[in-house]
Amino acid sequence: MFIRFRRECSRQRQRQVHRQRICRGVSTTVTVQFSISAGTSATKLYQKFGTVDAFSKAVLSPIVHDSVKAVTAQFAAEDLVTKRSQVKLRVEQLLRATVYKTLADKGAANAVVIANVLITDFAFSEEFDKSIEDKVKAEQDAQRAVNEKAKKITQAEASAAEKRLSADASKYSAKAKADAISYAT
Repeated sequence: MFIRFRRECSRQRQRQVHRQRICRGVSTTVTVQFSISAGTSATKLYQKFGTVDAFSKAVLSPIVHDSVKAVTAQFAAEDLVTKRSQVKLRVEQLLRATVYKTLADKGAANAVVIANVLITDFAFSEEFDKSIEDKVKAEQDAQRAVNEKAKKITQAEASAAEKRLSADASKYSAKAKADAISYAT
């Protein structure tokens, strides 16, 4: 069975979290693959919740939401993409532990087997995407300025070397003329 969940970070949450760990309008889509175990634990699960849908809504969905929120809050928005495997692993570990504990507390231990947790998408707000574009543009502008400075320094050094060589050539030429005159007389 597959269940797909989507969690979005609200603006209020953004203000509550430290600036480096800010959620910044991140929407996370998670797919949970699970199965119902055969036997008495499955019977207990159906007695407690009625249907798989009811179990998903009452237990699995809130746990997925809380697990994703707890784990993604530990990462800067940029790191959610670059450290995706770490995020997925932590979400999966927290989700499994919480689901298994919840089911054990409700007398339905081992009724569900979570096969896999997939983070299928991180979508960022337009504001966040624009801030990334602005940051990249600023870095490019800074690099361009560094390159321009290096170019000007190189040109200045070349000009100074040219003037030195010209002065040396004039000095040598004047000395050569003076020596030629002194030999001639």
